Amino acid sequence: MKKKIILAAALMVAHTYTAQLGDENLLPNITPPSPEAYSLGSFGGLEVGEFTGSPNISIPLLHFKGSNFGTDLSLSYTTSGIRVDEKDGQFGLGWALIAGGVINRIVRHKDDFAYSKLPIPENLNAGSSDPKVAQFFYDAGNLNKDTEADLFSFNAGNISGQFVINNKGQIELLSKDNLKFEILHDIEY
Repeated sequence: MKKKIILAAALMVAHTYTAQLGDENLLPNITPPSPEAYSLGSFGGLEVGEFTGSPNISIPLLHFKGSNFGTDLSLSYTTSGIRVDEKDGQFGLGWALIAGGVINRIVRHKDDFAYSKLPIPENLNAGSSDPKVAQFFYDAGNLNKDTEADLFSFNAGNISGQFVINNKGQIELLSKDNLKFEILHDIEY
């Protein structure tokens, strides 16, 4: 019994001794930067789109994983500004639901898929007296023909950019990326 009392007393003395030690030895000594320096350091944390140069602001929602591929579902915000006539979507102005990828089209002049394209002469100069150029401008004004290629923009994962479909039905990439596109159905031109 005497041994148990001595052991209990020794434990109490040891506990009292450790209770008197300060917390300065237990916590790491961290000195945070000034608020100005901290806010400047936060700019390095944003991913920047290589094609547009604007920050990629995204809120991840889900990750789908299949046997051969995986894709993320996220909300993304465009930092390129809001246009005056821009309509808000389901998630608000500037926000878009990104699920795998998307290809958008801006119709320029007339719809490429609804109207036949008017072949553009190689030396297109408004002051030219070339009969092919004069015929092109006549046909553009009087015929129901498309004179300008629609602009397509794409975004899939970490790949984004723009392209047009030329008069021969081939895709011309407007960015410098080394990407290969293939049209899976026939398009008449």
